[in-house]
Amino acid sequence: MLDCVVDLEFTAIGPAHGGELLDDDGRPFDEGEDRYFARAHYDQHLRGAGELQIGDQRYRIAGFGLRDHSWGPRIWQAIPWYRWFPCAFDDGFAICLLVVRKGDGEYVETGFIHDGSGKPLHASNIRLQTDYDANQYPTGFTLHCQDDRARRYEIRGETLSSVPCRHWRRDGRRLDRQVTHRRMHDALPLR
Repeated sequence: MLDCVVDLEFTAIGPAHGGELLDDDGRPFDEGEDRYFARAHYDQHLRGAGELQIGDQRYRIAGFGLRDHSWGPRIWQAIPWYRWFPCAFDDGFAICLLVVRKGDGEYVETGFIHDGSGKPLHASNIRLQTDYDANQYPTGFTLHCQDDRARRYEIRGETLSSVPCRHWRRDGRRLDRQVTHRRMHDALPLR
């Protein structure tokens, strides 16, 4: 067995975004027990740096990521599928987009864009195209969106690996075939 030491420092590159869904009277919104996917949730883009030591080996680590927190009921079977894109490119550009297919067939597309201004911008006109191989595993995607300032973006990614999910439907079928790591090829502002 090897000793391990992790010494990382995280710094926010933008404000937290999200919260709990409230009704018109300020009470938590009640969708019904079997419909909750993420009743209360926030995200925040981060920069992290530090060191990982395993035995005598030391590794410097630096990169970008996302702080993600949900609370309240979370029923994974409440929706057929979702695609979540938490992507931080640098201190001045990050996105967090979500495309959900609800049980009634309706699609919910939402998210925000961090452009370095200090205020999250609402993302709209979100369009997702996923590419699949012959076995229906994702191989990549193209994502389009627009921010509050009418700037449009195209983001392309490539699937690097897939792993089975732990969540199952009530009828015994796997809820989601895989969680996918993606490397972002580019994020292009379109004029």
